[in-house]
Amino acid sequence: MAEAPTKATSSLKDIVGDSFINQKGDAVTFADRVEGNDVVMVYFSAHWCPPCRGFTPILKEVYEAWKKDGKKVECIFVSSDQSEDAMKEYLASMGDWIAVKFGDAQVAKLKEKFDVKGIPFLVALGANGETLDAAARGTVQS
Repeated sequence: MAEAPTKATSSLKDIVGDSFINQKGDAVTFADRVEGNDVVMVYFSAHWCPPCRGFTPILKEVYEAWKKDGKKVECIFVSSDQSEDAMKEYLASMGDWIAVKFGDAQVAKLKEKFDVKGIPFLVALGANGETLDAAARGTVQS
């Protein structure tokens, strides 16, 4: 069940950061891909995690359906993979998402901010950084 939205204490850019990569490994910024979206999903996952490999295709399908329907949504992958190669291989399977760079300090900051204890973990944020759904994995699966 979706949790009630919480008031933002920081801007969305302050929360998710400004520097990402796309599937090709090219650098992209907050302004390039995140700004202007109504919902930004932050997806904590890893290639080695069986439950993640089960959930990722579901999330990809839902994301693509939302985009096709004209929804302003972005998905940011935050990797718990043990190598950059594994992270990039997994990102390549995710569709047109972006990711926090492997080994970037932003990974630890995001895990702490959302109190990530296990993966897969998905949180949905609003355009102003407010938490729309802290248990978005369950919402997407239902």
